[in-house]
Amino acid sequence: FLYGESIFTTIRVENGSIIDLKRHLDKLIIDATGYFFLDSYDLIQEKVKKIIPELTLSGALRITISAPKRYGLVGQFKEIDLIITTSFREIDLYNDKPVKLKLAKRVQDEKLCDYKIGSYGKELYLKRLAIKEGFDDVLFYGEGKIFETSTANIFFRKGDSLFTPKSGIYKGLTRSKIIDTRNVIERDITLDDIKTINYDEIFLCNSIFEKKVVEGIE
Repeated sequence: FLYGESIFTTIRVENGSIIDLKRHLDKLIIDATGYFFLDSYDLIQEKVKKIIPELTLSGALRITISAPKRYGLVGQFKEIDLIITTSFREIDLYNDKPVKLKLAKRVQDEKLCDYKIGSYGKELYLKRLAIKEGFDDVLFYGEGKIFETSTANIFFRKGDSLFTPKSGIYKGLTRSKIIDTRNVIERDITLDDIKTINYDEIFLCNSIFEKKVVEGIE
């Protein structure tokens, strides 16, 4: 796991039932082929399906596709050599406690936005630092624009309309489901917006919790 060179997905599990498994696997494998410059979707899918565990509890299932040891960055291994692992943690899926976010500056490369890369060290450090200071998570921003938290997308509601950042973010599956079913406007949300617009509601979403209300941003 040198350099955290991996692609992963985290999936909600309800009493042993893995929610939206096919959608998660499709995106995971497509992302892995793109990130590692590989070709064969089917071979990776076959390897992944063999290690999906039988579960009975509720929580979060993570599936990770990692590069094997090699001596170059491109074209030095085959799909069959990928390391596929899973882990599960039992969590309270119905914890609806509102969250408080601390702003943290981040430089984001648009080429990497849509890959959920395993090297989350900096993000998790900043989240731990925010928790130590009395917050629940960090809200990343750059060039005056709001992006996302360490593990979730963010939405802003005004009346019947929802707004969500369109760039500098990982476009999660739950975010896509909300956009498909609601009146959502994808646009840049600025720091000035969250200071001057009196939004009716701000909330976070990811594949583990579909909605978590934000009670403050500092």
